[in-house]
Amino acid sequence: MSLPKELDYVSSNTTTLPVNTSSKSNVIHPSNVSSLSTETGGSVIFDLGQQDYLIPSSMYLRMKVKTTGSSNTNNSHMFQRGIPGYSVFEKLITSFQSVQVENITNYGRTASTLIDLKLNQAQKSGLAVAFGLTNKADADDITLTQDLHGRKSDSENADEYFVSIPLLCVLSLAEKLVPLGMMPQCRIELEIANINKIFDNDAPATAADKLELFNMELCYDTVNFGQDFDMTTLMGLADGNGDILIKSQGHQVSTQTADAITGLQTLSFPQRLSSVKSILAWFEGKNASAINQEYDSVDITKGAGSYQFQCGNKFFPDVELNTARNRAGVFMELNNAVNGTSHDILGGSMSISPMEFSKKDNSSTTHDEPGMFILGVNTERMSGVNQVLLTGQSTALTPISLNVRCDVAPTQATTCNLLTIFDAIIQVNLPTRSASLKI
Repeated sequence: MSLPKELDYVSSNTTTLPVNTSSKSNVIHPSNVSSLSTETGGSVIFDLGQQDYLIPSSMYLRMKVKTTGSSNTNNSHMFQRGIPGYSVFEKLITSFQSVQVENITNYGRTASTLIDLKLNQAQKSGLAVAFGLTNKADADDITLTQDLHGRKSDSENADEYFVSIPLLCVLSLAEKLVPLGMMPQCRIELEIANINKIFDNDAPATAADKLELFNMELCYDTVNFGQDFDMTTLMGLADGNGDILIKSQGHQVSTQTADAITGLQTLSFPQRLSSVKSILAWFEGKNASAINQEYDSVDITKGAGSYQFQCGNKFFPDVELNTARNRAGVFMELNNAVNGTSHDILGGSMSISPMEFSKKDNSSTTHDEPGMFILGVNTERMSGVNQVLLTGQSTALTPISLNVRCDVAPTQATTCNLLTIFDAIIQVNLPTRSASLKI
């Protein structure tokens, strides 16, 4: 006779940790610089310790941010685009023993977009302190419709604040503990962005001259299972070659120019991956009234056209996303792309308002109401399967394409950003203590 789980007092309590198990909070300081500045550019490098097991979800970066404006021209508050903790960075690189295994370009925009697609307005507001979204003067006035898409400076010519942001990379997104003690040196490198990309510097009255990063620390937790869990025990979990496989998630970004033409155009993106889980795309705001520029995402069909992706030999979705027939359907496909399976359409959370999603390529945008018309499709062969290494669609060694049909010509040419979310497998060979990333 089987008992209901509420009466099962045995099976859930039989697994115990080794007696000598202990955890540790690690704080890693940069190995190359003590600060970064937009005036000089450059990158900060963090070398992770080579002991114990990394708890992936515990990894975050904390630092102090200082902004300086021109005292000769500033008479208004400076505005930093996106999520401030992320938008200061242009690129994230992960390396195993000096071999680059991950390179996420346009990192600040990409990470800000993913946060907007994973958290609703209330959740973003609740993390405003960590993200650096609000200044001291406006902290009491933050609402679900204001101060969630950037940061106004504390004063006209200066701003100083702290941030703590979860790092999005293959190490932090791993589904199992990562055996740092059995791997080569793991390194994370972050490159600072250009000042004009971080700030709305179009008007001299709101221009920022310099941004600096201080007190940068990479924090994460590790666990040690003691002498009872040695190399011999771990080898028992490896295959015949001594390899263990850890499933994670990777991100790649590519760009193409979308022309201002009527009819069908196909944008091709040279990404070749074994298992694409989701594809996202957005078109930057280029008209003079789109003040957030590359942090604006607009509909270039003006509500009179369609979008459809092609990955490998398959179209996604099977029926094109028609902006004239049903824009809400475009939104629901985006929800499916970033919040798991289409069988759980109510489980998604996004911080995109109806007005933000309605922005076209000739629309005006504001700091509090940016354009957030983003395309997305779920490309998994079967969603919700956690015990399978590769669930996504293979590109079959061909570029990913986006077919765009405009019944009315776009106002101007613009840049299309394509972001793929894919299965990434960390392969660790225990006898040689080597590691690689399979994508």
